[in-house]
Amino acid sequence: MSDRYPALHSFRHRLADAEALPQLALLGIISGLVTGSLIIAFRLLATLPLSSWYWEAETDYIARLSWEFRLTLPLLGALLIAWFFTRLQPHQRQVGVPHVMERLATHQGRLPAMNLIAQFLGALTAIVSGNSVGREGPSIHLGGASSSLFGQWLKLPNNSLRTLTGCGCAAAVAAGFNTPIAAVILTMEVIMLEYSFSSLIPVILASVTGAILSSLVFGQSPAFDVPILHFTHTQELPLVFMLGIVTGLLAFLFCYLVLKIQRFPSQSLFVRLGIAGLLTGIIAVAVPQVLGIGYESVDQILRGELPLEYIALILVGKLIATTTSVGMGMPGGLIGPTLVMGVATGAITGMVAEHYFQLESGSNFYALLGMGSMLAAVLQAPLAALLTMLELTRNPHIVMPALLTIITATLLCRQLSGQPGIFASLLQLKGHNTDTSPLAQSLQRVGVASLMQGNISTVKRFSSSALCRQIIAEKPRWILVSERAHIKQIIPAADLEKFLDEQCLPGDGQDTCPDTGTSLIDLISIPGDHYETGTIDVSATLLEAHRMMQQNCTDILCVTMQSKTGIRVRGVITRQSLEAYYH
Repeated sequence: MSDRYPALHSFRHRLADAEALPQLALLGIISGLVTGSLIIAFRLLATLPLSSWYWEAETDYIARLSWEFRLTLPLLGALLIAWFFTRLQPHQRQVGVPHVMERLATHQGRLPAMNLIAQFLGALTAIVSGNSVGREGPSIHLGGASSSLFGQWLKLPNNSLRTLTGCGCAAAVAAGFNTPIAAVILTMEVIMLEYSFSSLIPVILASVTGAILSSLVFGQSPAFDVPILHFTHTQELPLVFMLGIVTGLLAFLFCYLVLKIQRFPSQSLFVRLGIAGLLTGIIAVAVPQVLGIGYESVDQILRGELPLEYIALILVGKLIATTTSVGMGMPGGLIGPTLVMGVATGAITGMVAEHYFQLESGSNFYALLGMGSMLAAVLQAPLAALLTMLELTRNPHIVMPALLTIITATLLCRQLSGQPGIFASLLQLKGHNTDTSPLAQSLQRVGVASLMQGNISTVKRFSSSALCRQIIAEKPRWILVSERAHIKQIIPAADLEKFLDEQCLPGDGQDTCPDTGTSLIDLISIPGDHYETGTIDVSATLLEAHRMMQQNCTDILCVTMQSKTGIRVRGVITRQSLEAYYH
């Protein structure tokens, strides 16, 4: 994208500021359109093969499969994914929410195109072949990557690129669940790991835009067919609390197994994915509902159509198949299967309680509570889970019992595991970490272009005093001393001006300058402050500048940009101005 477009150049420069809300709002809407379109295509392609095989692709299609098909289909899909992934470089196989979080933490939201392709094809194959994974994790990656690539194409500064990636993630969740508010909170709470006004506005607009676009294709109904539910008696609160304990324990077991299986010694993709596909197929012979995401099972459980014993089989089968698939590296998500396990746990708890006690709320009410508390505990995102339940039910009366189960499950899982949510834990397992300190969050929201000082002049190390006087007359603040086309040092222009003034000595009652103007001055040797420097791209954030100053042991950096004639210096950024900003 060339700089011959002044409006675009001005747009980029404005985005470097933390208060560029109108520009970020526009990007949020565009991100929602881009992401919503991609997620619609992803969902349609995921159901298209099923629509061609059966009359009703979304309703109990798994029960129609023969046991031979249920056994072999996941394995064939897993082997096909392994074949495809072995033809990629190791860094190109990184997919899913942990990959997005890692790129946000270390690459300012710059997601590669090849990983997006790998995620799209890999997740599509995994879902269509019935492996026990979800589509939400892949959708988050696809949404974040598509918006990030759009921003990279426009050459936007890194601070806005990070926000744009978050917009894509929120739009993807909203387009998948039709829950735009929960999508915003999930993105801020789990993926971006921050709450800031400058990020919140564009993320909200992206989420709403993605939800509207998806509703035009799939309708305005939420992801699940939730019946009208009521919490009728506070005497059931002990049971609600007990459900929080049960789902907290299950969430801990789920996270523990996923992290444990991740350490499986074999690095062969055919072995790892083959084991996951074969195990899923074996379980599916007895329990067909283990195949796929499992949303049909969620609807059946919420409507009370499945018996207790069969729900227990679905819970155990889904736990084993999903932990193995996710742990072995299947390129699918875990949010969908987590919801299935949560709703099954809640339904079992409600049915057992109904057998021994008289419940007025009904087992499907506890199924819904179990779904929300399981999601909150696994992701360590209580607010996102609560808002998901509110948007699914549109019933404010569930807030009190939902809060009790969600907080209980989240606290118990966190205390038992001693770790953050499953995505952050998977990231830590791979040796990555996220800096969520207030200082880091503040610095990464602003680009270096907003603080750089552009009043600079570049002078060769050995220059004539006449040239130096001419440069000083232009009133620069900094002098960039170059040698053999490279910036050697940076000196304050005031120090050079003082040195030149001292060359003019008083004589015979008037000031005279013995220097004829042709003598050469070694600018590196003149008295004053001399700063060694490094270079940083104009699209970088203040956090990147801060880290580079620490790494290079310098107090000043040259801000550069790529032009048609090569790389040129646009200005400088100092440690003093950076510290003045965050203080």
